Amino acid sequence: MRLALSPLALSLSLALAGCGGADNAGTDGGTQTRTQRIAALTGDVAAGQLVYENNGCSGCHGATGTGTSSGKSLTATLKNDPRADVLDTLLNGVPNTAMGSYASLEDQQLADLYAYMKATFGK
Repeated sequence: MRLALSPLALSLSLALAGCGGADNAGTDGGTQTRTQRIAALTGDVAAGQLVYENNGCSGCHGATGTGTSSGKSLTATLKNDPRADVLDTLLNGVPNTAMGSYASLEDQQLADLYAYMKATFGK
């Protein structure tokens, strides 16, 4: 038995199928949804310091965020870039650089990391 869909039902079905529910970092459009979700969280500066120290951030950006030969200074970036841009960089990394993606971290960890970096280096 074959079901007939009205044009409206067919349009809705195709639209919903196209959404895919993507919520991961990448070029599939899911990054913006995750970025917005992370940006809405309140980050904990102390927890973010641990994320910064335990995930190799200080190895490239230095303990003071002023950069090393491996990574750029974070001070100007955090003073000038909108929060969403910084979160997108954390989620996607930067192509052709040593800055990899940190999308494997939990949303709260990324919010904490951003809060720490902004409070410490974005003054």
